[in-house]
Amino acid sequence: MHSSSNIGKPQIFDWLKEIGSSKINKVLDIGAGCGTYYDLFVKEHNFLTHSEWHGVEISDQCIDDYKLREKYNHVYSTDCRMIDWNKIPQVDVAFLGDVVHLMPVEDAIDLIDNVRIKSKITIVTLPIRKWPLPYNDEFRIERAREGWTDVDFMLCFTHHIAKKHQFNNEIGVYLMGEWYDGEVNPDHI
Repeated sequence: MHSSSNIGKPQIFDWLKEIGSSKINKVLDIGAGCGTYYDLFVKEHNFLTHSEWHGVEISDQCIDDYKLREKYNHVYSTDCRMIDWNKIPQVDVAFLGDVVHLMPVEDAIDLIDNVRIKSKITIVTLPIRKWPLPYNDEFRIERAREGWTDVDFMLCFTHHIAKKHQFNNEIGVYLMGEWYDGEVNPDHI
């Protein structure tokens, strides 16, 4: 899958506008695909144009075909489960768009925990119903999870979720981090 669903993107944009563009200086996009988040915020909405963008993408073909090196300041060509976290800087916002449902639950939990350490705000989108999963050796996608439910995700991360929204019981959007009246707790690392 080279792009994530557009369902939920307006909600994410609203949350980020509440934080304010001036407070988001570094962005991490895990599973960058065709650069959906970059295109949405920077190109379409002229938002986060000053931010330093870091993209993680498993497919060299996607990196080349979608010219990710022209969009992102830094591109890491790797399976997101194999990231050398010492090379990833602290960021203000991290996106995991339609990526965690493509891996075993344990790997998804480990990935999200690692991203949360590197990010003040982590935003996860995923199908919360049965969703057809592709199987493609190139992307090493595993059919380990046929679908999360909102309950599944909340059971794993309930103490970390500051905001959430569901769309037609299809897509869940979860914001993790310290959130106080639209402000990110400055002490949160």
